[in-house]
Amino acid sequence: MKHDTADFVNHLEEQEKALSSNDFHVYECIVCGCTFAVSQNFVDQSVIVCPSCWSDQNVLDKGAGTMMMKGE
Repeated sequence: MKHDTADFVNHLEEQEKALSSNDFHVYECIVCGCTFAVSQNFVDQSVIVCPSCWSDQNVLDKGAGTMMMKGE
């Protein structure tokens, strides 16, 4: 599937949820090396797609994480 333009709307919504909840899963794409986070509350973890290269078969779950925002 070819994408002419990147649509990061869904990824950004998930990233915003992750930042607000401070609980997320960290993923790494073994195709392009992109590391990204998705809200731990995300319902279907099986549909995770790399926001950089759009791969959905070579994305590794690196585990859960918690982020603390500086100044909070």
